Amino acid sequence: MFLFRINTNNSMKTIRIISIACLILISFNSFSAIHVINQSGMYFLPANPTVNVGDVIHWVWADGSHTTSSRTIPVGATAWDAPLNSTHTSFDYTVTVAGSYSYACNYHESMGMVGSFTAVVATGINEIPLLQGFLIYPNPASTFMKISTELNGDIVLSDVIGRNIKRLKLSELPIDENSYQLDLSGIEDGIYIVSIIPTDSKKRISLKFIKKE
Repeated sequence: MFLFRINTNNSMKTIRIISIACLILISFNSFSAIHVINQSGMYFLPANPTVNVGDVIHWVWADGSHTTSSRTIPVGATAWDAPLNSTHTSFDYTVTVAGSYSYACNYHESMGMVGSFTAVVATGINEIPLLQGFLIYPNPASTFMKISTELNGDIVLSDVIGRNIKRLKLSELPIDENSYQLDLSGIEDGIYIVSIIPTDSKKRISLKFIKKE
């Protein structure tokens, strides 16, 4: 709980500072990377990525019947054992502890179907989305997402594989309390990427969010 003493002579300035602080917290909590590891035959690709604590490892099934199952993990990390098959086509693991991780397919480990990743602690908080005026909340989101930005351009909703689900102009979205509202109805639960493509640039500014009812 935060307690604030507001001077009536400077109430608007104080409220603005509080609002900015809250938005900063929202941005910091919602920004992390998603690392896709593809199952390809008897391989996991890439075989040994380096990630940051807080990032998400997203395994994607291609064919056959496999698992992604932890073998060695750092002290304090959570073990996992998840199927990868036609019924379970992906699995997500949020990295919470720095260190070296190894995993394998329970069925094909002897055939070399193994993988690993190394998690490190980021040297600082990535403030690029904030500095470029792009915030999303709440996160996780259920029926709609609010987008706070001073940019103009297109808003793109895509899955972690990069397939576009929605693309709209920001000017087409309804506005509520100075934030754009993106309708999430009909979107299945999962991890997604919401990006802004500014009118004067082809470079995307992206943030991860979780759709959860």
